[in-house]
Amino acid sequence: MRCDGDSVEGAAFGGPIFYGHQAGPSATENADHPNHVYWYQAKRANEVFAALSGKQREIALLGDPRPEKATETVALTDKLEGLPISEMSKDQQEAGREGDG
Repeated sequence: MRCDGDSVEGAAFGGPIFYGHQAGPSATENADHPNHVYWYQAKRANEVFAALSGKQREIALLGDPRPEKATETVALTDKLEGLPISEMSKDQQEAGREGDG
């Protein structure tokens, strides 16, 4: 959910995005994260990761995050870290395209 109404000049996608946690009255989330609007994305990412081979998983998992460099942090580059889609089989690529969300 967008928080700032596109008011931050030069910020990625117009400003911060709030993902949040459980929408329920308790501060403790259940393992299935009820009412969390983005939980389906985490489940889909796990399904795609599970479809990868051991070597692909090693390439896909990154170590330390990129250092924060304001708008430079999110600038698109020719070289992205991780596992390129071109290195995935057709069925693995399809697993990343399917979804119920």
